[in-house]
Amino acid sequence: MTDHDNDDRAIIERIKLGEKNEFAQLVRRYEARLRGLCCNMLCDSAAAEDASQEAFIRAYRSIQTFRGDCPFVHWLCRIAINVCKDIRHRRFAQPTVSWDELRDKNAGALEGLSALPTDVSMPHEHAQALRRVLQALSVKEREILLLCEFEGLSYQEIASTLSCSIDSVKGRLRRVREKIDRKLRHFLEPPAVISIRKQE
Repeated sequence: MTDHDNDDRAIIERIKLGEKNEFAQLVRRYEARLRGLCCNMLCDSAAAEDASQEAFIRAYRSIQTFRGDCPFVHWLCRIAINVCKDIRHRRFAQPTVSWDELRDKNAGALEGLSALPTDVSMPHEHAQALRRVLQALSVKEREILLLCEFEGLSYQEIASTLSCSIDSVKGRLRRVREKIDRKLRHFLEPPAVISIRKQE
């Protein structure tokens, strides 16, 4: 349990006791992180802004149901992922990009992707290529990859966030890593493979 987690719990207890204005602290603390998650889920910055705001609204309305079984930020991420799924279904039912299209339009930039970075200072063309890689994944593949690589959650934390087993998390992560590895090996010359962090 981190200091932030303990502080979040204290804030939430005050909110539950009627100090509603305390929720603003949680918004300030996590708005950039949540917006980034939504942007990577939706591949659309304007939609991501709407999604992150909606996620905070849902969290505020449901705060009394937060039991503290997991860190507040993981609970918030789960809400945001569900909001993104709703938006995709309701507003644009956005298809994934084909890997052939990804290869034809972005091969040069993809060669510079040696990792899935969280560094916001990464070159623009690499960020764009990474966005396209994410867009080529299914929603379920994208969400689990983002929680692991961008949010840095452990297998246990991902399982809690997505309400599934640890074995399911491991299997899904393995399959999406293999898919990216296989696809990029297929169309990049010389081979350039996204090297994704492994967890024990």
